[in-house]
Amino acid sequence: YIFAYGLGNHINITSILLPTIGILFIALGNYMPKTQRNRFVGIRIPTALNNDINWFKTQRIGGLMFVVGGFMMIGGGFLGMISEFWTIASMILSLVLITVVPIIYSIRSSHKA
Repeated sequence: YIFAYGLGNHINITSILLPTIGILFIALGNYMPKTQRNRFVGIRIPTALNNDINWFKTQRIGGLMFVVGGFMMIGGGFLGMISEFWTIASMILSLVLITVVPIIYSIRSSHKA
């Protein structure tokens, strides 16, 4: 991007940055279900930390949401070339999906057990 900008080409940084973050989220989503219960990595809410089964279920759904959110960010980066609205919408929707769904799932899963 720096070299292209220096040569006079103006590229929208969100069309590069958002797909890169999406790839990072996909990689994290594939790693999350393999983590053991700890206080440093993963979705660390109290309901997940109190129970091994709830931990693994929460990490599995969280990993899936990270992968889905990552693909949404990649798509939003490419749709951002058409309209900036799609960039912002995909980023907000993917972040809400990544944060809210695993938390609600973990809380509901802990109440069922």
